Amino acid sequence: MKYLKSVSLILLGSCFAICSCTTPKAVVYSTYETTAISSDLGGKFTLRVQGKGVSRHEAYVNAGKQAVHDIIFKNIHQSYGNHTLLLPLLNDSGLESKNQAYFDDFFSEDGLYMHFIVMKSKDTEYRSSKTTVSCITSVTVNRSALKTELINAGILKY
Repeated sequence: MKYLKSVSLILLGSCFAICSCTTPKAVVYSTYETTAISSDLGGKFTLRVQGKGVSRHEAYVNAGKQAVHDIIFKNIHQSYGNHTLLLPLLNDSGLESKNQAYFDDFFSEDGLYMHFIVMKSKDTEYRSSKTTVSCITSVTVNRSALKTELINAGILKY
């Protein structure tokens, strides 16, 4: 009787272990941290970034906006070299809200942000749910030119 009870518990535990290891079929990227994957001496950084939208096109466009936004406002981990952080151009989180009109225009459709990026569609991965399309793609951002723009606009003081 003890033997049968032990075998039953082992089988039950094995079933739970096997069932918990399966992955769902419809996976949507919940969050993907922007990562710097390369840089050049001219101040350009290639980032691996996520975009979300209601269509593939919108997700792809939003990935470009996200790349520029992250260069301006976020610490970005580097996946090459000594794995340090790429610091944001603006360290004050309040500058985005103080300059809301500028950034709304900057990130608008056909906004100025487009002058600082090169999108790489060949390595784009898409996932979809019922309401959202997510993509992860590579975007090259000209950080040096972006910094000059923010200085000229009076947002970044140097």
